[in-house]
Amino acid sequence: NANSLLTGASFSQEIILNQGWNLWSTYIEPSNVNIESVFSEITDDIIIIKNETGLVYWPMFGINTIGDIQKGKGYQAKVLENTILNISGQLIPFNYEINLNNGWGIMAYLHTECNFAPQMMSPIVENLIILKDEDGSVYWPTFGLNTIGNLCPGEGYQYNLINSSVFNYPESGAARYGDV
Repeated sequence: NANSLLTGASFSQEIILNQGWNLWSTYIEPSNVNIESVFSEITDDIIIIKNETGLVYWPMFGINTIGDIQKGKGYQAKVLENTILNISGQLIPFNYEINLNNGWGIMAYLHTECNFAPQMMSPIVENLIILKDEDGSVYWPTFGLNTIGNLCPGEGYQYNLINSSVFNYPESGAARYGDV
């Protein structure tokens, strides 16, 4: 059983944050999920972190209304300079159930490798108005547009849904631990 081999195993992910605004997410559940702990190694580089509802982690002012990061959610980060966020912990299953609200939100990408956006969003394509990345590229099913190309690890994605939805990423073309 592949899962029993992974019990207690620790995984890590390097997330590149470029100077200015970023949309980021992780496929790791750190042992300490408090956002202050997650960013502790690069606190000096952080201007502000925001979640999809506008809660913030703003180190300069000692404000943390986000508290714990949530599995399956993406976040906005504004950083002073290019930096790398290292996260270690347990692997979140790629098909973890993510509750997505209607309207705008930010979702995580949970596969450990890049995959074609239309394939990954196929379970909710009828409900998806638009998906955007941090550069403004889009997957806009109604118009057959996909300027995002692939969804990739470490990136967060803004979505706009017609109705709230429970979402699971489908399997990818490539196997990984936990895909068995």
